[in-house]
Formats: sequence, structure tokens, C-alpha cells
Amino acid sequence: MAKFFYALHISLFFAAVFAKSVEDGNKSRGKLSEQEHYDKEGQHNSEYDHEAFLGKQKKTFDQLTLEESKERLGKIVDKIDKDKDAKVTKEELGEWIKFTRDQYNEETIDKKWKDVIARLQKVMSRKDASSARTVDPDGAISWEDYNEVSYGGQSEEEIDDTYKGQVKREKRRWKMADLDQDGKLSREEFSAFYHPWDHEQTHDAVVQETIEDMDKDKDGVISLREYLKEVQPKDEKDMTEEELVQKRVDEEYFRTNRDKNKDGVMDKDEVKEWMFPSNYDAIKSEVTHLIYHADNDKDKLLTKEEILNNHKYFVGSKATNYGKDLTRHEEF
Repeated sequence: MAKFFYALHISLFFAAVFAKSVEDGNKSRGKLSEQEHYDKEGQHNSEYDHEAFLGKQKKTFDQLTLEESKERLGKIVDKIDKDKDAKVTKEELGEWIKFTRDQYNEETIDKKWKDVIARLQKVMSRKDASSARTVDPDGAISWEDYNEVSYGGQSEEEIDDTYKGQVKREKRRWKMADLDQDGKLSREEFSAFYHPWDHEQTHDAVVQETIEDMDKDKDGVISLREYLKEVQPKDEKDMTEEELVQKRVDEEYFRTNRDKNKDGVMDKDEVKEWMFPSNYDAIKSEVTHLIYHADNDKDKLLTKEEILNNHKYFVGSKATNYGKDLTRHEEF
């Protein structure tokens, strides 16, 4: 059970943590979709926009016709336009996108928190049903509690070698997420532990994990060779001409943009700037992108007509394999 729960727990963000295009590396901070916004050839991927605009409910549009999709999009526009002036401002659009992102994150954390609490209660009851303590779902859990339901209460020395590295990472995340340093995580702190990418207090954990994964010679920094192996994993002999050209571009980008102090490697601060660019905001970037494509009269505002006429940037339908269930956003 410990291995099963552990497999469920490991955060999914690392599967998509590295942008494959160096030029688009600043997307990494607070990505609004598991999709990439543009591919290496610069081709736009509307799936990114649909997921950013609709959140997890995008998938339910698979069953909608184009007419149904546009009809529901119109209802969403009415919700976004909070002051009812028939214009959607960049602020209103940004609030909506933040809402869909936060809603998805909250539902994910709520499900995981309840699962941990339920498992912990079972463990306590199994140990001694007569004197088992009741686990407070609104309380906090200790590392020992979490270790009990995740690894069977084993010490780091007892845990199978396969999982020792992950236990080390989780303990590091745990300490960073624990803002009051009481050794326990509240429901809010657990969110930072489980989604370290989305909380500033655990960004350093993401950075350290990134370095550990890429730093093959274990010298604590990322060399050009290690960096290229991540963004261009193929051997040169297996690359196409276009990929070889891209590799040269990536090499130059490393030297001019990633290696800020020009010492030939990326240190912790430089990796952090790559992962969490200080001059990039994912929501503002998406708002700018959507307005640019849908603002036909270029007044920097969107009408319902403009959004519906450019629906392909906001939602999909059965024809494009994307969609949305409006009822999931009633609280907005």
C-alpha cells in the first residue's frame, strides 16, 4: 500500500517542468496548462488557451457541438463581465483565468488532503482500534503521520533504495512548506508541499530538484552539456538538420541568457530565474495573447461579439475535441 500511495502522491508537475524550447523557457512559471503554448517551430497550440481559459472542465466540451460551445461561451462572457458594461477588460479576463486555475488547484489539493486524512485514520484504527485517536480533518499532520501512510512509518535507513531519493526530496519540501516550523502541515501548507511549483515558499525545492535531475556529474551546477541534454535529448547523429540548427540556437541562448554571470554554468540562482522568471506573469501573458487575437477593433477591450467571433482561442467543441461544463463555474 505504501508504494501504491507513494506512486499516487508524487507531484505531476515534474513531467512537464522543462520547456522544450529554450526561447520559451519563461512559460515555466505558473504554467496555465500541461500543454505547450508553442512548439519548437513556433506553431501556436490552441489547447493551451482552452485549458487556461476553461481549466479542467475543458475536456467536457468533447460532447458539445460548435453551436452549443459558442452558446455556453456567451454565458461565460456574461459572468466575466462583472460590471455589466458589455466590455471585458484585461482585469476581468485575468480574474477569470486566475479563478479557473485556482479552482483546479483547490479541487486537486482537497482530494489529496482528504485521502491522506482517511488513510491516516485507517492506520490509527488498525494499530489499536480501542484507543485510536480521531484524525481532525481541519487540523495539521506531522511528518511522522505522513510517513506512516506513505512509507509505512519506515525510517530513511529502512526504506528501499528505490525511494530514498524521493523521501529526501519530500522532507525538503515539507520543511519549506512548514511556514511556522512546527513540524506539521496545515491544509494550506500541505498545498505548498503537494504543488511546490505554485507557492513561492517551496520554489527553492523545485530548483534543487531540477538541479539534482540535470546535474549528471554531481558538481552542484548545470553545465552547457547537461542543459543541452535536457532541451535537446537526442544524440547529434540522430538529429535532423532542423534539430541541429535548433541545438546551436540553444547553445547560444544558454551563453547569452541562462548563464548570467558568464562562468560557463548555471548556478542555483540562474536555474531559479529559468524556472521562475522574475519578469514573467503567466496570467498577464495569456490575457495579452487572447486580447491581441480577439480584439478586432483594437480598443484593448473585448465585446461578447468579438469573443464569439474568435471562439477558437477561448473554447473548443466536438469538432476540435475541446469543451467546458458551465455549471462547474457557478461560484465565480
